[in-house]
Amino acid sequence: MKQFSFKLEKLLEMKKYAEKEKSLELAEVTGRFINITGAIEDMKTRKKRILTSRFEYADNNASSLLFDELQITAIKNKILKLEKDLESVVSEQELAREKYINALREKKVMEKLKDKKTEEHKRDEASAESRTIDDLVITNFASGRREVKQWD
Repeated sequence: MKQFSFKLEKLLEMKKYAEKEKSLELAEVTGRFINITGAIEDMKTRKKRILTSRFEYADNNASSLLFDELQITAIKNKILKLEKDLESVVSEQELAREKYINALREKKVMEKLKDKKTEEHKRDEASAESRTIDDLVITNFASGRREVKQWD
């Protein structure tokens, strides 16, 4: 029986490598997305904490209120910047996801082709083996060996 050799094995390996690379790129962009959304949530929590602390203390003076207002403005500006960053990361994430899906699709096509060729090889080998056995039986029959050996 001949050993099966897929002629496009190198191409399949390249497709697997490309799929893994795109997966890592998507993971990196998704990590940045998670970090930015976490930072936005942290900023919102800080803003709420400042706003609620205003009402907890009855002796708020003008300078502490002004300081709180400056902090809230800075936090709002930071949130706006993070939201803009988030928009660009979301578009990067969509692009990375699209590239990953394409690479995955290409890899699967190559794997299916390899599976198909493997099955074809198995069928061809089984057919060749069957023909060989048929030829042996016909040769034995034609040469007058009609006797059946019995095993004791």
